[in-house]
Amino acid sequence: MATTTEQTEGVTLKLLVNKDTNKVLFAEAGKDFVDALFSFLTLPLGTIARLVEKKSSMGPVSVGCLNKLYGSLKEFDKEYIKMEAMKEMLLQPTNSSESYCSTLKLNIDDTKPTKHFLCTNHKNCPSSNYLYISRNKKCSCLDYYIRSVSLKNPCNGFVNDGTSFVITNDLVVMPNSVQFTSLGLLQNLDINGVSSVKEWIVNVTKDKVLDMLKCSLLSNTTLTDLFLRKKPSLKKYKFFSCKVENKCNIQINVKLVIRKSDGKVVYAQGEQDFADFLLSFLSLPLGGVMRILRGNCSIGNIDSLYKSIVDLDETKYFISKETKNRLVDSRLSPQFKLSKQILPIDNPRSGYYCFFKGESYEKSISVYDFNAFITDAYSSHWGKYKWLNAESSKGNNEGYVKGPRAYMATDDLVLTPWYPISALQLITHLQIPLSDLKEIHVTFGVKECLSILKASLISTSALTNGLSHLLLKFKEETDRKNLKLEVKEEPNKKVK
Repeated sequence: MATTTEQTEGVTLKLLVNKDTNKVLFAEAGKDFVDALFSFLTLPLGTIARLVEKKSSMGPVSVGCLNKLYGSLKEFDKEYIKMEAMKEMLLQPTNSSESYCSTLKLNIDDTKPTKHFLCTNHKNCPSSNYLYISRNKKCSCLDYYIRSVSLKNPCNGFVNDGTSFVITNDLVVMPNSVQFTSLGLLQNLDINGVSSVKEWIVNVTKDKVLDMLKCSLLSNTTLTDLFLRKKPSLKKYKFFSCKVENKCNIQINVKLVIRKSDGKVVYAQGEQDFADFLLSFLSLPLGGVMRILRGNCSIGNIDSLYKSIVDLDETKYFISKETKNRLVDSRLSPQFKLSKQILPIDNPRSGYYCFFKGESYEKSISVYDFNAFITDAYSSHWGKYKWLNAESSKGNNEGYVKGPRAYMATDDLVLTPWYPISALQLITHLQIPLSDLKEIHVTFGVKECLSILKASLISTSALTNGLSHLLLKFKEETDRKNLKLEVKEEPNKKVK
């Protein structure tokens, strides 16, 4: 549990507030605050679902269908999950950039750090170049992976020390430089004069950063809602389906039970590939989701935050090019790799450099993520290094749930094993007459999967909104059939 000191320590932020409208115009921030803000893009959606439900000065909030999906996994019985570790893995998803975030002064990710293990027989083991994230894995030399090592990162956060930024009310981040923050910025903010604004210095703690995450996902005036209104003013969304090139030939077959009176999906029924697809949402990092949705996620102020990071010069403001890529192209943690990965998001190249002194591993060891490391700089310091391949006995690339069997997902993504009685209970609870229901079969690919993903972030009707183009096609076909029937019946009426 955090101490009082940990809760109150923070970083200073300078706000410029319009006294007439009671709105934050912009904030001036340094590295620590900007690193915390940028770290939101590294968080897996499962972590976000868990964090926004935590109590803070703002209270718990819901983000689209994420909370429902996360909560339904919590209720899953172990007989439907391939391994109990997989359930915990999705409920506490590993951040593939955890070594970057662990150095942040305001790190709100409460996921337990991943433990890495080496074979104890390093010197004589033919497989000593493997690093596992599960203890007691048996090695080919018949020894065990039980030597714990800490994953280190030579980088401190994401942006360079000493950098200063200006952040607008909708989370557009600009360097505090002559090129970006000139007289034009003040003119665009419609400031009448010095008397209409006030400067406000605030202390931002971890608790406040958690509130900022909630506001950034729900509001289009994040800083005002965070510091002045104390709660997010919900943004109104207009859903647009995704336009993507389908390079994946994987398809998912489901039955949709729809309400004929309004065309909304009541529930979808599919096999384990459908359930695995929905559960995979929890493993996806927000920055990776933004990339595959081409920066148009429509969730709170995340679009403007993401696009402004894309526009920042990586050579001036970021510690390295790789550091920026961790944000704008966040990857899956290695253990979430599925053999049938329908969503176009990749795993990072999995590997580590293990540095040691002397001829063996028995003395000092430092393990660094391959993607965050420059070997030349550290090999001279440590003397020797060895490449380690990342392996995971927790993951299973064949999926998360057991099959063959059917699973059911409601429109707001409450996922459960399918039973006829459970479907009937849902229909009864919603007070829908059976005569108002229609079952249709659909097959969808990556385009529909991305649409469902996007809809799950901004609405409580992920299936209806995500599959709207398929439902419209079905409605048009039904209307044409009904019209033909009316035309056939009309001559008979005239004869009578």
